[in-house]
Amino acid sequence: MGGLVISSPVILFETWLFIKPALNKSEKRVVFLSLMAGLLCFVLGAVFAYFVVVPITLIFFINVDQFDSVQATITIQNFLSFVLTTLITFGIVFEMPVLTVLLSNLGMLKVVWLTKSRRVVIVAVFIIAAIITPPDVISQILVAIPMLVLFEVSILICKIISKKKKREEYGEED
Repeated sequence: MGGLVISSPVILFETWLFIKPALNKSEKRVVFLSLMAGLLCFVLGAVFAYFVVVPITLIFFINVDQFDSVQATITIQNFLSFVLTTLITFGIVFEMPVLTVLLSNLGMLKVVWLTKSRRVVIVAVFIIAAIITPPDVISQILVAIPMLVLFEVSILICKIISKKKKREEYGEED
């Protein structure tokens, strides 16, 4: 895992150098910005998980036995596995705005559909949050709120890009 994290900038740079010659100027800009935004969102998700989610879930796991009948024996391997899994999970979850914007730009997602499906997305987000967190409401809410905020940010960005495209198309027709 450490090797993958350390080598990821080189892998991304080599991927960029491989893709770059096949793209025109505007496509280069979009792909480069998407890669940078994806990297930033992943890091933000990992930082959020490390400073917010991991401490809360660890406190929950340590305090799950109220009668002290079972003593927790946490190994370094279990702890590192838990923390790395949480960091990677949240890093991937925080990629939602980048993925949504890319799919919207490709025409696979429509802004109207995103806004109409808001209720379904809220339910789905809380189900996903319940699956990936321990069975307590506080950590579920702490996971669901950022996911919902990211969804709203995705819709906002898609609306801005859609309006910009419409203005450019309208300007070309005149």
